[in-house]
Amino acid sequence: MINFLNTSKKDEPFFAYVAFNAPHSPMQAKEEELKEYGYDAAMTNSDYVVGGSQPGENDLENYGKIGRGNNLRQTFSGMVSTLDKSIGNILKVLKENKLDENTIVWFLSDNGGSYVFGGNNKPLRGAKHEEWEGGVRVVSILRWPGKVEANTKMTKLVAYIDVLPTILNFIGDKPTESFDGINIMDAINGGELPDRSIYLGNTGIVNQKWKMNQGELFKIEEDISESHNVAEEYPRVVEQLNAKIIKFEKMKPEGKPEIQPEGWDPPKNWTMSK
Repeated sequence: MINFLNTSKKDEPFFAYVAFNAPHSPMQAKEEELKEYGYDAAMTNSDYVVGGSQPGENDLENYGKIGRGNNLRQTFSGMVSTLDKSIGNILKVLKENKLDENTIVWFLSDNGGSYVFGGNNKPLRGAKHEEWEGGVRVVSILRWPGKVEANTKMTKLVAYIDVLPTILNFIGDKPTESFDGINIMDAINGGELPDRSIYLGNTGIVNQKWKMNQGELFKIEEDISESHNVAEEYPRVVEQLNAKIIKFEKMKPEGKPEIQPEGWDPPKNWTMSK
């Protein structure tokens, strides 16, 4: 990404999707980051999970053995620090190339942390692969000088499905087809969003006021830890949300998507043509 910014033409628009692997299994961090969290090379490391559950990931004898801290949380924290510094480097290079005042930077995560791999979602309930808030509620930070006021906090319900239609609005483009998400620019600037429910899968559904998962109902605006099930108190709300879940479920295609087409093997080293 740094090389891309340094070599691209400064007077042409660009889009860059920067997907970091960390923090994610295999749990490995740089020693310089581990030391920030008390790493001691002389200590015996705790025997924590390495990671890697897909076929072919664990073929190497030393898979995931390099860069392990004294404990799992220390390693996870070191990986987060690497992520943080890497984003800082991108912002620094944007400024050096005089692009920072005219570049939109949007940071977000795809899911909550996994306790198996050192994550901590407290006070949220649940974790990655679950529809509880610990699995689906994540941070999102938007930087756009002159358009989005600094230190503004938005508490409206938004989702990753809103990213594309919002970016199209940013650049003044009009969608030629419908999207699951919506343009949230008005809400970013303090306005309101239309009332809607977002289906999380596996009977999980949420709107601005209510969240229902596995038959439990919560006033999610005031109970983000999902600790007070109010389903018996609001049967009408449960009925309404269940009706929406049924509607969403009917949209699901049958079967599972093909992960890897028959006869196709990914190349060992990915390259991109110019």
